Amino acid sequence: MKSEAPIVDLRNVDRIMGIGGGTAAHAIGALQRWPHLEAILLGRPSVYAAAQTAIARCALAHRIRTMACDIWKDPFPLAGAHFYSGLTPDECAPLARKSFEHLPADGVIAVHDSQGDVAAILREAGFRDVAVANTVVTGRKPRRGE
Repeated sequence: MKSEAPIVDLRNVDRIMGIGGGTAAHAIGALQRWPHLEAILLGRPSVYAAAQTAIARCALAHRIRTMACDIWKDPFPLAGAHFYSGLTPDECAPLARKSFEHLPADGVIAVHDSQGDVAAILREAGFRDVAVANTVVTGRKPRRGE
């Protein structure tokens, strides 16, 4: 059976960050595909009960950690890719700008299952190579001078 091409290429990324909570599904999928990756999940501690169960079930606790964080006020730790899911346009725009500020050059943003014109929001924040595949919109932070 032929394997499907990934929507986001993480070969050159060491750490990904899931922002805002959830079940860790995106992080688990990425870590299973790319064994060199580590992941940080940012958000309220109450959100991560389901994530902790899924992480333990997949035996990935040594590569995924959760971090209590106010995603609106606290700085983001260093990561080469940021993942979001289920954002409204009012949430997506400021978080896209914050990700743009915190990502390194060539860093990747992926927004899944969100409302509104996410591609336009990412372009407005400064991301390049914005693409839409199914329900995922991705972008790349350009290098200086690009």
